[in-house]
Amino acid sequence: MPVNDAYPLQPFRIRNRRTLCAIIRAYPLATLMSGSAGNATMTLIPLLVDHDETADRIHLTGHLDRNNDHAQHLRPGAPISFHVAGPDAYASPDLYSDLQLPGWLYVAVQGDGEVSDLLDAPDLRAALIRSTNEFGAKDQKFALDPADPRIDKFLSGIVGFRIAVTRISGIAKLAQDKGLAHARIASDFLAGQDNAASSDLFEKLLRETL
Repeated sequence: MPVNDAYPLQPFRIRNRRTLCAIIRAYPLATLMSGSAGNATMTLIPLLVDHDETADRIHLTGHLDRNNDHAQHLRPGAPISFHVAGPDAYASPDLYSDLQLPGWLYVAVQGDGEVSDLLDAPDLRAALIRSTNEFGAKDQKFALDPADPRIDKFLSGIVGFRIAVTRISGIAKLAQDKGLAHARIASDFLAGQDNAASSDLFEKLLRETL
């Protein structure tokens, strides 16, 4: 896909791949898309992300029910697209001290890739254990026991896969076009609307886009 220099506007673009991966880690529920427009298969699924910074390679790992229609698209080499929606909220002009127009604040990541491989039983088991650790709340006490006999029964009903990312981009629409003061008001408001928001991540987004 050719680069569109007109959209999104320059202040809203996220180019740092480490930051893009941080957004996926903070908001791992992604929409996977396969097929063509008008006949696409879409599935909501949380994804693990790995970024080999030395080689600058990004991989996404997930699993879904074997009966999901999307399972038939999961073949090595098959093209696939993804979209990760971070926090979003309507921004009323009441937020600002001067006269502004309303807008929508949001953070999102999207991209393309190809299925690099399907996970065998040991790798799928490891991915499940990793998922329970990474997706759980910071104060989560639960830890999945690798020897839990229920895992083997569960494995037979799911398909695990890994995606090699070929294109990735992001948008952080945090009122950066209105200047630093307005952008901080907007990002603080958005963080307050989203319990999962990371203030450190929002600060990083403003530093990189302003």
